[in-house]
Amino acid sequence: MKILMTQRYFEQKQKELQKLREEHIQTKRKLGEVGSTSVPIKNPSYVVLEEKMISIETFIKAIEEELGFAEVIDPHLIPCDVVSVASIVTVSASIESSTSDLFTDCTEEIYYFKETGVNLPEASMVTQRSPVGRALLDKRIGDTMRVATPQGIIYLKVEKIEKIVNTEQ
Repeated sequence: MKILMTQRYFEQKQKELQKLREEHIQTKRKLGEVGSTSVPIKNPSYVVLEEKMISIETFIKAIEEELGFAEVIDPHLIPCDVVSVASIVTVSASIESSTSDLFTDCTEEIYYFKETGVNLPEASMVTQRSPVGRALLDKRIGDTMRVATPQGIIYLKVEKIEKIVNTEQ
């Protein structure tokens, strides 16, 4: 399964991975020092460091997996009328209802994809693997979709698509 992402996001994940690897080396060294001065199993510092190592290793594995499936995209090459991971998408959102027109009583939601590598506080972040993110990818203005989320069924209608072309923000 490929994971689409911008160059900016790819580079952010590489830097994050490098920092974690450095932290792993430092923690492993400290673990050795603490373990050599006392009985490791009875030393609370040793236990804390051991748990930290496990946590760091888990994060490293997750990032390595994500980067292993990465496909870097150029937002300039994606049509402006198609939702991609380099999009800000405005949708009408409605919950399941018995009325014939789902979008008469709806709210406006704005989404952007985590894989852009930017932070947009005015919008909700989704990933391409989340239910909403998967549903939005490759859609066009006017497209509607039914999405099963952990909170229940929602209906979305794409109202506006903006590209995040300048990912140097």
